[in-house]
Amino acid sequence: IAERGDDPEHAVHLAERLVEAVRRPIVVDSRTISVGLSIGISRIQPHIDISESIDLADRAALEVKRSGGGALLATT
Repeated sequence: IAERGDDPEHAVHLAERLVEAVRRPIVVDSRTISVGLSIGISRIQPHIDISESIDLADRAALEVKRSGGGALLATT
């Protein structure tokens, strides 16, 4: 959960940076390890409760995973 007022572009930028950082392979005990990250973003709206907003973000992340992962999807 990112808290930055009314700036949805910040959330997308933060998510893009996280996806890129995690995408970089790391070496552990002479073995290269690669992982992916799927992120769903939902903006909290005054007319929906927080649990519904989290559910929207979770469904967005699942959609990203189904399409191959390693990306983000923002819902409105």
